[in-house]
Amino acid sequence: MKLLSTRGKLIGDKPLTEEYLKKAAPYHSFEKLSEAIMENKVKYKDIPEVKPLFRLNPPKKGHRTVKRSFVNKGSLGYRKDAINLLIERML
Repeated sequence: MKLLSTRGKLIGDKPLTEEYLKKAAPYHSFEKLSEAIMENKVKYKDIPEVKPLFRLNPPKKGHRTVKRSFVNKGSLGYRKDAINLLIERML
């Protein structure tokens, strides 16, 4: 939900707002939209005039090391549930 509200963009680099969601999508808040995306009821790119990507910053306080995998106390590879922590640091 936080990712949609902070980094969601429309065509023309306009921010994605709840007012726009009320007009263009059947979901009237970021919470309902994020739940629908998680349950595979709607795809993010199917919302009209929305950019289908998120531009994120590098993570705050940097990476541990980019020479080892995440399992071996590095930063590369599959993170399972720890991906949410990384995304929080990148917002």
